[in-house]
Amino acid sequence: MSPLKHLLPILLLCSASAHAAEHPRYAVISLIGDQLTIVTHASATGSRLDSNPKQAIQASALALDDKILEEVDRQMPKLAPGAEVSLLGISSEAAYQKGDEALQVPAVRKALEREHPDRIILISKYRGDARLKLKNQAIGSGYLQGIGFYVDDSYRVRDTDTGATGDGFIAPFAYIRLSLLDGHDLREIRTLPVTASYTFSSSRGQSGKAWDALSATEKLSILGRLTLGSVRTHLPELFAN
Repeated sequence: MSPLKHLLPILLLCSASAHAAEHPRYAVISLIGDQLTIVTHASATGSRLDSNPKQAIQASALALDDKILEEVDRQMPKLAPGAEVSLLGISSEAAYQKGDEALQVPAVRKALEREHPDRIILISKYRGDARLKLKNQAIGSGYLQGIGFYVDDSYRVRDTDTGATGDGFIAPFAYIRLSLLDGHDLREIRTLPVTASYTFSSSRGQSGKAWDALSATEKLSILGRLTLGSVRTHLPELFAN
């Protein structure tokens, strides 16, 4: 047998491995859009305990995870040219609850086994101190996680657009984690916590109540823009050298 016949399979294997290294397969998972949380500020002194009441509202109808997957898909040709990208829609309640450990959930593992990705991009909920942006400072108490609204009916805020002041504010927030992982051993390559918020004075509303400073349509629209904007802005950082 010609030596070339022995060498050919090796050359083909090396070529395939080189191609895979140059153009890895990516699987993208987003697990933040199952619910939004309304956090109401409660005064507390002398304690680090989070005493803020929280109300969870189902938000799957917003299809925010689908929009995030589409946003990542739009950016991938620039971030990883030539890469094959699979957008994985995961509806497992357990996966949403596990957050950055969601890859251990059976439903997620099965989806990944079907795709055999070299890299995984996971967008999950991040839990951190409530630090809502207000001009050149950050305000708030307790902890925030995922997406939602922080409401304070007492903190006096001045509306920068109108100059009017009001007792209280509402702050749409997005506390998310962007992670890049190895698809073979699930090793974390890079992770990035992102916290973003907007603050609106209660003076914007007719009732003077912080919750009424934004209409229902405005609340959902701003929350969606805030979340997608955070992904759009920070996703390239996962690929930075």
